[in-house]
Amino acid sequence: MSPRRLRLGVLLGAAIAIVVAVVVIRMHARSQPAREDDMTETAPPAAPPPAPPASEATRITRAREPARPPPARPEAPPADDEARTTSRARDVIRSDPDRALALLDDADRAHPDGGLVEARAALRVDALVAARRIGPARDAAEVYLARYPEGPEAQRLEMLTGVHPRPTEPD
Repeated sequence: MSPRRLRLGVLLGAAIAIVVAVVVIRMHARSQPAREDDMTETAPPAAPPPAPPASEATRITRAREPARPPPARPEAPPADDEARTTSRARDVIRSDPDRALALLDDADRAHPDGGLVEARAALRVDALVAARRIGPARDAAEVYLARYPEGPEAQRLEMLTGVHPRPTEPD
């Protein structure tokens, strides 16, 4: 490094240090309460302005009302809520299948016609199998296969539960 660049770096560093010191000193001075010997006598506060006429007072009062703060957290769109609940159920199927079933029930109640109904029906079978409730798992598989015989999970659920779609009888 050249001596010239070194001097510039030292000068720049010193300037930054001075600026930081000044800012810190000012912040410290603002945060300190005033001492009695520093206080000087001040004029009493000015009298408030005269009250406006009644109709104008109402208009001014309404204008000065504070706006309501925005909600702490905007509500998630229903599709996001449905996806979040379904995803949480998927995450806990192996570790807590009963919790997964409760989440799936909640999502089914909240979103009976949602875009993830078919996925939840398949997850229900998985959760019931994980909970070793084979009879209800087979029932849930029959429901899935009756509604979605060509669904993406149909073959896997058939193999998992041994349930196969029943042929429909001709009329």
